[in-house]
Amino acid sequence: MTERERFLKTLKREKLEGHVPHFELVFFLTMETFGKVHPSHRHYSQWNQSNAKEKEAHLRDMAYCYTEIVKRYHHSGIFVHPQPRRF
Repeated sequence: MTERERFLKTLKREKLEGHVPHFELVFFLTMETFGKVHPSHRHYSQWNQSNAKEKEAHLRDMAYCYTEIVKRYHHSGIFVHPQPRRF
């Protein structure tokens, strides 16, 4: 069973064996663990001035941060923050 399947099973309150699925809710460990600022703590006020290649680089880095946290701490889901916002 994948972590996603375990997580969905928990949300449906179905019986599950082993560890309870979990995900990061409040702690921002990207700087301590990976030397990167967490995407939700970055400032995107000039997002609309970026070209497509720059935006793609930012989005890839955001995805990298989220997925590396999941891998490192064995999380079952990803709490994605709504960044970047439109200004």
